[in-house]
Amino acid sequence: MIDLFSVSKVYKSGGPPAISCVNLHVEQGEFIFLVGPSGAGKTTLIKLISREELPTSGRILFLNNDTAAYKPPELLRHRRLMGMVFQDFRLLKSKTIYENVALALEVTGRPPQEIKAKVPAVLARVGLAGKEEAFPSELSGGEQQRAGIARAIVRDPLLILADEPTGNVDPETARGLMELFEEINRGGTTVIIATHAWDLVERMKKRVIALDKGRIIKDERQGSFNHAH
Repeated sequence: MIDLFSVSKVYKSGGPPAISCVNLHVEQGEFIFLVGPSGAGKTTLIKLISREELPTSGRILFLNNDTAAYKPPELLRHRRLMGMVFQDFRLLKSKTIYENVALALEVTGRPPQEIKAKVPAVLARVGLAGKEEAFPSELSGGEQQRAGIARAIVRDPLLILADEPTGNVDPETARGLMELFEEINRGGTTVIIATHAWDLVERMKKRVIALDKGRIIKDERQGSFNHAH
């Protein structure tokens, strides 16, 4: 599904690479944790996969397409095959939870009747049934993140990318969110999560890719964090 070939990313000429000579293969349907200290390159790697950033050198293939060669319509399609989940939720404060999730469908031109059927179903799936008319400020941090996940999955993406999705919630809420990601993954969606939550990584026994100074230093199928945070 995703292949990186000798990918490096340098932000400042002469500065250290954020990502250095990374080779990586991701199969459709995998669940992967990206771990490592702050500044290890986790967020940069997510931005490269989402095509928010272009590599300084190397190639990134998504479904066998070179992401650097995308024209605008292809880039739009690429982004629509992905759902993004952020640490700070990024919900529109002036819109209800229903409107926040519906917007992800509206921008792709989905018909109103499809939106009316799909949004409540997705909100129920993430445990937010009955919260459709609430505004983000009326929800807990965990509920806001569930709304963010609903927005990410409402278009049935092939891939979910999450950058520290449990960073702003308590440990019990974090466990519930990870169970939700696991349930989404069981449906066939590929999930890649950058996280510092070593306890959750240890418990879930998924593929773990550890980064340090922009390089992959460990890639284990049923990995642990090794407390390398």
